Amino acid sequence: MQIHAPELVMVRETLYALTIAGYTVVGVALLFNLVVIVVFLASKQLRIKYYFFVFTLALTDAVSAAALILLIIIGGVFLRALLEISHTVLRLNVLFVAVNRLLALMITPPARYDTMVTLGRMVVVYVLMWVVSALIYLPLTYTGSPLTIRFIQPLIGLVILTVAAILYLVVFRKIASYRPPLASTSGISEKDEQTGTRIRQTRHLMITFTLILAVSCLCWLPAAVASFMMYFSSSGNALDLGNGFLVYFRFSALFAISYSAINPFIYWWRLAEFREALYGMICCWRTKPSAVSAEASISMETVVEQAK
Repeated sequence: MQIHAPELVMVRETLYALTIAGYTVVGVALLFNLVVIVVFLASKQLRIKYYFFVFTLALTDAVSAAALILLIIIGGVFLRALLEISHTVLRLNVLFVAVNRLLALMITPPARYDTMVTLGRMVVVYVLMWVVSALIYLPLTYTGSPLTIRFIQPLIGLVILTVAAILYLVVFRKIASYRPPLASTSGISEKDEQTGTRIRQTRHLMITFTLILAVSCLCWLPAAVASFMMYFSSSGNALDLGNGFLVYFRFSALFAISYSAINPFIYWWRLAEFREALYGMICCWRTKPSAVSAEASISMETVVEQAK
């Protein structure tokens, strides 16, 4: 026993360090996503359909972080279910970005898309994400075993992320197949100009969410592997899988919650209007988006929403 004492001490110290790091990361995730929510609500430039799923992703990240904090402090079955539900909504959110942009490319002219895909309908879709996720996890949480949840939750996540990746490829292939009209003496028609704007807008947003999808996979897969290992083990208990697995399990949990803390940095990096709105709030003054950033990412939805 004395021979293994230093190893046990090292394992305990590692687990403690990972736990403290996890508390820090979840606190940062909640704070940063609340800042993102405030910036979106305060900026008219961001309150448009084009950024709707960015806003809902930040909102869900904040709910997920808050649920985890309350679960650590209070505990309870409902908070555990809320945490699992929010994780599924996060992945569905990324999936429906591809669905939305695919509709934007397929429904022509662009004005028809703006008529069919309204902000109210997008809100309904977001609410349905929560309803469907709740219908899956609430019965499981209250009637199923924790071991069963550990199997079903990563399995559903794997299916959603796989479908999302396929749809992202479909959208990028459709973007790549677009051929802009050749310039002529009569100029480019208004319809072709709107289509070109929609293509540029979709490419910009899809690249942003491709980064988010990649980060989601990298952060979530270690925890999914740990859950599958526990499910297929003889006992289903992490303690029976050895100290090495305990460290890996805690490390994978830290990675999983890091996703919600990383997303705000992606918004800041990729979305020029978000940066300017954030800087405007910090400096207590507002600036209009530059012509370059506006051309890069402001969509036809922006024009429609401002016209209303």
